Amino acid sequence: MMEELCALLLPLDAILSHEDFQPQLSPTPLLTTRYRNLWLLCVLFGFTNAAKRPECMTEWHAQALMRIADKTPPIVLEDTYGFISAELEYNPILRQDYLQEACF
Repeated sequence: MMEELCALLLPLDAILSHEDFQPQLSPTPLLTTRYRNLWLLCVLFGFTNAAKRPECMTEWHAQALMRIADKTPPIVLEDTYGFISAELEYNPILRQDYLQEACF
């Protein structure tokens, strides 16, 4: 699965390299959720840890990840009341029972 996520970084970087595509300027809630999930997976798989990157991460992938970060919209929508708690509760990646265990 790491290799599959790693393989998506270069095409995503190519799409984001277009000057007329600026997702960070006016993100939709759906786009924000997708970016947040992408970064959650990147952190879980160790893509953001420069000291212990997986073998599938080449220098090209690391550079692509930095360019993706430049175009990432804010991953918290401030104008929605309770947005973070609702996302944590209903996010398919983070199950509610795991969250309850972490709180105790």
